[in-house]
Amino acid sequence: MADYTDMAGHYDLIMESGYYDYEAIVDALDRVDSVAPGSSVLELGAGTGLILQRLAARRPDLRLTGVDFTQAMLDIAEVRLATVPGLSLSRQNVVTMAMDTLYDTAFSYGGVWYFVRGDGERCSSMISHLRSDADNESGLQQVAAHLPPGGTLLLGIQSPHHDYTDRVSNGMRYEQRITPIDNGFRKVYSLHDDDLRLMEQTTDYRVYDVDEALALLDKLGFDHVPGAPSRLFEEFRKR
Repeated sequence: MADYTDMAGHYDLIMESGYYDYEAIVDALDRVDSVAPGSSVLELGAGTGLILQRLAARRPDLRLTGVDFTQAMLDIAEVRLATVPGLSLSRQNVVTMAMDTLYDTAFSYGGVWYFVRGDGERCSSMISHLRSDADNESGLQQVAAHLPPGGTLLLGIQSPHHDYTDRVSNGMRYEQRITPIDNGFRKVYSLHDDDLRLMEQTTDYRVYDVDEALALLDKLGFDHVPGAPSRLFEEFRKR
């Protein structure tokens, strides 16, 4: 599992400079049937709490929990979300995740797993922060263990990662570079203030063909829900 400690202090600056459309993500979550009034929602890979902050503001009726592997990210989230009633955060490795609660919905957008758009309606692949097949199976087993029968798993849909350079909101330069590796790719993120490199983060990802991913999820008890009401999430229902 990737540790984002080196990136934590700059994460919000990068993410809130157009990296994600957070209002669209919350719009998509708000349309899911299982995200019903009073229901419990678990974010897998909550980071600094940027999605949970907006979801809590939109839906104060929800019981929200966020987990992340990187304590430095959670430290920021704890400050950001300190005034949200009933919201809880926990440092967890999804491979061994153990909490004493079942959740109506679990979701990941840019967290542990996500799908990549294909040329048509169908996604082309699933990307994981977990490099080994054993860890991916264990992680999804742990997610399943925290959902009741009929519970919903939502995995974000994104465009393929690619090389690019852009300016963030304060004028600094953000760069990311993608290199193929065995069964996946390596992504190097960096942030620069003129010639000074302020941060560099390297993360290796596992890539599953979409049919492999759907077969793995089916094996672990998740039925794919075709025609989900959003192009930002693939939806699965636990049997």
